[in-house]
Formats: sequence, C-alpha cells, structure tokens
Amino acid sequence: MRRGTMFKVGLAQELLHTRYSPTALVRAGYLTAAATRLDSFWLPDHLNSLFPRSIVTSKNVGAARLAPKIDAQLEPWTVLGHLAARNRIGGLRLGIGVTDASRRNPAVTAQAAATLHLLTRGHAILGIGTGEREGNEPYGVDWSKPVARFEEAMATIRALWNSGGQLVNRDSPFSPLRNAVFDASDAGRDPQSITAAKLLFVVTGRSRGEVDEAQGSPAMKAFALNLPAYVWARHGARHPLGDDFTGAQDFIPQTLDEQTVLSYTADIPPSLLTDLMLSGTPDEVLDQAAEWRDHGMRYAVMNNLSSVQPSLRRSLAATIPFTQILRGLRRL
Repeated sequence: MRRGTMFKVGLAQELLHTRYSPTALVRAGYLTAAATRLDSFWLPDHLNSLFPRSIVTSKNVGAARLAPKIDAQLEPWTVLGHLAARNRIGGLRLGIGVTDASRRNPAVTAQAAATLHLLTRGHAILGIGTGEREGNEPYGVDWSKPVARFEEAMATIRALWNSGGQLVNRDSPFSPLRNAVFDASDAGRDPQSITAAKLLFVVTGRSRGEVDEAQGSPAMKAFALNLPAYVWARHGARHPLGDDFTGAQDFIPQTLDEQTVLSYTADIPPSLLTDLMLSGTPDEVLDQAAEWRDHGMRYAVMNNLSSVQPSLRRSLAATIPFTQILRGLRRL
C-alpha cells in the first residue's frame, strides 16, 4: 500500500526544562518538525514524568547533564500559546497530546482549546484522555471513575462549544453547568472524518548495535513498567506491580527508588521493549511504521526516546537518523 494524501506525520516533544533555557528542547523540536515539513507538532500534558526520577540520573542517562530534573515538566497550554505567538513558519498545526480530563476542569479545557484555535488561525488540535493516576491522586484530585469523567468532560466541552453563547445548564456527577456561558462557535466536526492516529515512541541510532545498547539501558527498561500486566504476560513475564496492573494509567513512578526499579526490570525480555516502541536503524523503523500504516494508521505522531541512554554523545548523534525517519515517513 502506497502513501496516500490522507497519511499525516506529527512530532511529539517532551516538555522538559533544561539547564540553559526552559524552551530549548521545545524550540529544537518545533524547528525539526518545520524543517521536515511535518503536519503537526505536539506537546504532552504531565505534571511529572512517566520515567522514575530515581533512574534518570547522569549515571544512567547522559542527557540528564543537560536536563537534570526529569520531573521539571512545563505547562503545555502556556508553551503552545508561546509557540503560536512566536512561530509562523511551516504552517504546522499545534496539538496537545493529550490533556487530562480528570485534573482539568472541562470548561477550562474548552477555553484553552478555543484560545489556541484563535491564536493559530484554526491550526489547533485538542487531544484529550483520562490522564494517569500520577498526575491526579498525588495532587489531591479524585482518581475514581476516570473513564466516566472523561466521557462527561467530552460531553461538557461539546455542550459549551455548541451553545452559541446561550446560557448552558447541564446535570453531571462531575462537572454540572449552571447558567454557564461560552461564546465559541461549534467546531462542526463530522465524526466520520476522524483520522486513526497513534503516538509512536522511537529509539534509533547509527547502527543496530547502538540501538540495542540504548534499548537495554536501565532507564529504557524502566519505561516498560508503563506497559500493562497483560502485555508482560504476552511475552512470558509477570509485571512486578501485579498481574492486574493496568500500566501507565496507574503507575506512580516517583515513589520508586533506584534499587527497586533495577530489581523490577532486571529480567525484562527484549521482545517486551520492542512491543513498546519502534526501534532500529531508519530503514528498520520505517518498515515497522509501514506495518502500522497497513493496519489502518493514517496519522503517525513520533516521539524520539533515543536520548534515554547512558551515552550523551550517542543520544545527540541519534537526532540525525531520527530526522531521516521523519523525512522517510513523508514518503510512505
């Protein structure tokens, strides 16, 4: 199957403060997306990292010398507004991937998305999901019934966007509306036009050996704790947090010390890591992405995890093959 006009490519960039500038990584990612003529640029919405902070040290991750605090996550809507105001190159759409339906009041999310829509002249993308326990429960946010909260948040946002400026009253167990007003027009989105998309984590390098070494590093293996227990079982392994563990949604990585993380991940099957991400040289990664395309994916949003390895030199060098992957995806 050859690439059609509907296949799109985006770049997701971690929102991590660095020693040199709060927006250094974001700016570099944005310019990469523009230079490779991608369709969109995405930022995540987390209060802290999905990697255990105890394992992301300069001993285990060379890039920690540049960004020493993995939990120093920036607020994404603020940064997206900053990008919208300062960057007019490339015609990129700006997306949030994804914002939290439990931690954020849906009316505030509706306002933020509408604001970004206006600032970008219609180039905003609202990504929204249930969120994770780590970004809610530790901060006093009720984590019960996250799926129901997500469904209600979507209904609340739609009710406000559809209101035409009229007062809105709506019963809800989580976010009832009482004489609420919202002067934003309806997005008018046809549900049949929704594009099947996937966020794909990538580990690449100049050779297969470099990739295997990066993928087997302590921090990268720790990221596999975000996979649910049934995925571990599929590879003949038991998740150290229990046979019913749901993965990233219930993972609270900041509570684990280094020795616990190392013991939990000591015997991870290599195949489990390949289930978590695309990995290999550019040609190998493009072949793996093509398999997703052939199964219906029409929008690939790529997140480069190649920096999560002990060698800072190799993590920086991996930006070249990753850029080759982005350019190759445009030709799939």
